[in-house]
Amino acid sequence: MNLPEEMEAALQKYEGLNGLKKIVPQRESLTADGIIFNALSDPIRLSRSFMRLRLSTCAHVVLKEITEMSDSKLSYHLNVLEDARLIVSGPKGSGAFMPSQSLERRRWG
Repeated sequence: MNLPEEMEAALQKYEGLNGLKKIVPQRESLTADGIIFNALSDPIRLSRSFMRLRLSTCAHVVLKEITEMSDSKLSYHLNVLEDARLIVSGPKGSGAFMPSQSLERRRWG
C-alpha cells in the first residue's frame, strides 16, 4: 500500500492493517450502538434522556409539562428511546418511565 509517511507511522502503532482490523468492533456491536446514537441524536430525546438519568422515574405528564409537547409527539420520542432500550415503561397504566438497566450500565463519567 502506498501511504503518506505519517499515515504509515500511525498504522504501525496497531502493528499494521491486520492489527487495526482486530480492534474494530464487530458489526453487531456497531449496530446496537448505532441504534442508541440515533435515539440520542435528536435534541428532544437527548434532553429527555438527561432527565431520565437525573430522576429514578418520571411520569409522562411531568415530561409533557416540562416539554410543552402534545401527547402524540412526546409518545413518539419516548417510543424511540424505549426501542433503543434507553428507557423502560413503568407498571402498566402508571404513565411512568425509568432508565433501563442497559442505560445504567452505559453511563460514562
